[in-house]
Order: sequence, then structure tokens, then C-alpha cells
Amino acid sequence: MAKITLKLILNEEIRRISVDSAITFSYLQELATQLFRSDEEVLFKYIDDEGDSITISSDEELSEAISKRDSQILRINLNTPKSIRPICTAFHPYPQTQKWRLLHHQAMQLFKGGSKVQLEQAKEILKMQLEISPQHKKKISLYNLACAEALLGNHVSALSYLQDSINAGFIDVVHIENDKDLTSLRELEGFKALLLTLRKSENSCFFMKEERKWNCLQHQILNLFFSGSNKHLSFAKELLFTQLKISRNPEERQISLYNLACVESLFGNLDEALSFLEKSISEGYRNVKHIQDDADLNNLRSLDRFKFLINSLISENTSNLEKKISENDSIVKDTSNSQNFSKENSEPSSEKNFHLPENHFTQSEEVQNGNNLNLEEKYETDSEKQIKENHFEKNFALLDSMGWTDRKRNISALLKAKGDLLLAIELLLGETN
Repeated sequence: MAKITLKLILNEEIRRISVDSAITFSYLQELATQLFRSDEEVLFKYIDDEGDSITISSDEELSEAISKRDSQILRINLNTPKSIRPICTAFHPYPQTQKWRLLHHQAMQLFKGGSKVQLEQAKEILKMQLEISPQHKKKISLYNLACAEALLGNHVSALSYLQDSINAGFIDVVHIENDKDLTSLRELEGFKALLLTLRKSENSCFFMKEERKWNCLQHQILNLFFSGSNKHLSFAKELLFTQLKISRNPEERQISLYNLACVESLFGNLDEALSFLEKSISEGYRNVKHIQDDADLNNLRSLDRFKFLINSLISENTSNLEKKISENDSIVKDTSNSQNFSKENSEPSSEKNFHLPENHFTQSEEVQNGNNLNLEEKYETDSEKQIKENHFEKNFALLDSMGWTDRKRNISALLKAKGDLLLAIELLLGETN
């Protein structure tokens, strides 16, 4: 086994010892206790190749320190709790926001260490951070203090800080429910009561201004969807009914109804899912592509009622598109006629009023060269080109409004179809199938 030399430094006392390179962190702790004859808990730190002071608190971190040393000797500083000081103080020259971030970073590093000493230090730093926190960030400092107290086993203080963080606006119930740092609080009645209070939407998103409530609920609902458990989906369903009641416009109602269809589909309530999907469509939801691709609706795909909905939507969209194309063609014809009319009326009434641009040949020069340029033909060609480009752009926009949002695929389909919208749709549907 390869040997390395450790230099352990505590205050002004230095000890040098040779050990196996596969030394464990627990053995390093015992070694320090024996060499310095002290039972006081310490932090182990080393300076890395970038000049940063790195804490060692596990076998993996110790192995990393050994592998990164630039010589046969690894210097490890032992810091007692009294020697640990936060990098920011009230007199630090940094602006308040930067001080807050630096304190936050240091507290999170101590959380990673996880020892009792480190957590106590994290608490002190978080209290300092709380004192300088702007109002909208107090909830973060309070929540992290709750986590520190929970990890230290101080349940009363943890619940108190958690309640304060919720009152300050920390309302992410999914995060609170799944945070491992709060594991020791899970079975406490006080913790369960806090969660129950949070689940009532009037005690979370309804603290917010009227125009932000719907979006706040949407954020919570999506978090619950991503979690995927039946418990969280049930809560999502409750929030969706609340969200539906406060919807301020048709678009918000369509989304709430659509998401209710997804929840019911995931629960296997197929009739309810189809009813909500039909309501969403009846109120204007037309993104057929999203409905076809949404995995949350997989339970409905084989049902005739679902297939009928999809086919009806495609048929309706196609019919609407044909109508729009007809209208666009009329606009294009009108534009062409108006351009020709303007051109005809712009013919010079006499030779002296007609001026060609300087970069054009004069008529006599064209005749002499045998290339009499037909200006009217050139004008018509440019007009037709512009009309075709505008027609392509309109069809491209129509594809996007139908739910085909992949720009490259849409352009490719339109190019293959030479601008024909219905043919482009057939090509896109063929790719999907």
C-alpha cells in the first residue's frame, strides 16, 4: 500500500505522520484526537490548487484531497469552533445583496459537511443572513434555519422557524414535504398541521396579488404533476378546481380544464378525463398536436370517443385553414390587382416627366445593345415573388397556430409541398404517424 505524509496543524502545533494513502476519514479523526490529546470536535481543511480552503468531512472528500496534493505531503488544518468565523460581517465592504449570497454559500457548504459543529456554525451564519435579508428573501433564511434545527434535533425551534418561513411566503408544499433535512419532523403533529394548512390554497397562493394567484397555483400544480404520486396528484386536482374558479380569461380556463383531464386520465377515470377534455376543447383549446403527444393522456388513446375528438379537431382545423387560404388568396389577388392598377396609373404622361434611376441604361442604350428591357415584365415578376413569399410566411404561421411548433420541420414540409398548406399538413401528419 502506498504511503503519504500528513501534516496536521492545530493552532501553532504541527504534527507530521506517515499513513496509508487509503486512509479513511474516521481514522483521520481518531488520529487527530490521539496526536493532540483533545476530544474537542474540529473541522479538517486543506488548501486546493486554486487557493481555496476546502472542508473534509467524508471518505470521498479525503480521497479527493489526497489525489489533488501537489507533493508527497498533504497539509491539513484543524479548526476548532472558536476559530471558525463567517466570511461576511456587518462591516464587510460588499453590498448587502452580495453579502447575502456569500453568507448563503458558506451556510450551504457547512450543510454539506453535516457535522454538529458545522450545523451550529451554519445556524449562526443564517441568523446573520436573516438580519440583512431583503423582505423577499427572509423566507429562505428562515426555512434554512428550520432545516438546521431539524438536523440538530431541535424540533420546537425547527417548527417555529418553519412557521415563520411560511408566514414570510415560503409556500412550496412539495419541497417541504420531500426535503430530507426535515425528516425528523415528519411524524410530529405540528409538522402535519403546517402541511395541512399549506395545502389550503387560501393560505398560500392567496397571499398574492389577484393577477398572480393563477400563475402561483399553476407553479404548484406542475410541481405536483412532476412528483407523480397519487397523493400529490390528488392535491393537484384540488388546486386545479380552485384555479378554474379564479380563471380570468378563456385561455386560463382551457388550461385548467385540460390539466384536469390529464389528472383524471392518470387516475384511470377515463369518462371524467374525456369530459374535461371535451370541455377544454369546447372553450377553445385547439392544440391537437399537444393532445396527440401528451403522455398523461395515454390511457385515453384507444377509446373511440378520444379518436373522434382528435379527428374532429383535425377536420375543423383543416376546414378553418381552407377558409383562411381562400381568404388569403383573395387578399393576394386584390393586392396584385391594386399593384397593377397603381403601376398603370404611374405611367408617365409625357416623356419629359419620366426618369429612370441612374444605374439603369437609357432606352437608347438598351436598343443599341439589342436588349430592350421590358420594365413592366420585370415589375410583374418582382410582385409575384413578393406575394409568394408573403403566402409562405402566412402558411408557416398557420402551422404554428395549429400546434406544429417545430420550425425546421414546418419549413421542410412547406418547401416539399411548394407552399401548399394542406399538402404540408399531410406530410407532417405522415411523419407523426
